[in-house]
Amino acid sequence: MRPRVRPLNAWCNSTALWDNTEMVGRIKSVVRGQGIGYIRDDLGRDVFFHKGDVVDKAYNDLEVGTTVKFDVIEDNVSGARAQRIRLVRRAK
Repeated sequence: MRPRVRPLNAWCNSTALWDNTEMVGRIKSVVRGQGIGYIRDDLGRDVFFHKGDVVDKAYNDLEVGTTVKFDVIEDNVSGARAQRIRLVRRAK
């Protein structure tokens, strides 16, 4: 079952829907021991992610500065959360 869809404006003053919005950003930080990290989107907002949300088991390829595409959902526990994270370009 998919999480309840909420308007994106609850987070960033836009009218798009969470599940219809593919975003692009760069990995801001990765905490390997906990399997979590943050993505900074193109508008400068930080979005939480968990390693289980990374597609194709590419979690070990993520490093600071890596460009990714992702969807955003609102998690009742932690607020905005990235899911279906796809590697676009590795950091230089």
